[in-house]
Amino acid sequence: MIQIDSRAPVSAEPVRRTAARGGLPGGRADAAEKVGALVFLSDDVHVPTEQVAAFYEVPVEDVRHLMRQHRRELRAAGLAELRGERLRAFKERCADGLSAHDLRSSQLVVWSRGAVLAAGQLLPDSPVAAQVRRFLLSAEESAAVDRRLETARFTRFQERADYQGVLHSMKMGGAVSEDYRLIQNTLYAGLFGMTAAVIRESREQLDGDRKRDGSFTAASARIAKNYLTENELELLDNVTVTINAQLNIKYPRGATVDQMLGVVYNAVALFRPRILRVRS
Repeated sequence: MIQIDSRAPVSAEPVRRTAARGGLPGGRADAAEKVGALVFLSDDVHVPTEQVAAFYEVPVEDVRHLMRQHRRELRAAGLAELRGERLRAFKERCADGLSAHDLRSSQLVVWSRGAVLAAGQLLPDSPVAAQVRRFLLSAEESAAVDRRLETARFTRFQERADYQGVLHSMKMGGAVSEDYRLIQNTLYAGLFGMTAAVIRESREQLDGDRKRDGSFTAASARIAKNYLTENELELLDNVTVTINAQLNIKYPRGATVDQMLGVVYNAVALFRPRILRVRS
């Protein structure tokens, strides 16, 4: 999407290139192909109103009526109105791509890709516009999925980083491998009612490193956090942050297994009141 500064000249070369190849496809071309052409149209290309009407297969007057009814929205999307010196310069450089009516006009409206897309959301009786709306809806749904996935990845990364503080404290306290497993299972059972092993056995894996064929690696399948939902990961991270805060205050030089168990119980109890707090 591009908005044209009223003080700056409009680039005519992109419009000339577009006009030379017909600009937006018009006539009765396949609607899906038209949408594809619009999507890949450069943001700095501008087309006249007649091309917009031909693209959507509606009378030019329908598009002009749309401009009168929704001028503010279309301007915000990239519609520009040229007059005076800017119009003269534009006509000189784009004469071969403009109609006789446009060449005689004392003002000229040009549409950016964003403005053409906006028109597609407003035109009620155009099959091409309906196709544009379906495309935009699909793109928005896809973007929402991508945002959710990115949030989940960040949450998993953040929890892993926070958990390093717990592991470091246990290491300084002299923990062995069995102690780490005990602390993890105490934490998971308090929050989710299951040990890490039960979570892995009873749930579908949601995240982790993948092989080339798209399946999860064996190493990622052994990590219980890869089976947790985004909300569960957020809860786990909040509790882990709370554990770290207690460790920094009470046991800055490291915590023994018993001390760590007390800290875990107390932190879990803040988020799961059914768990009795343990004094430590």
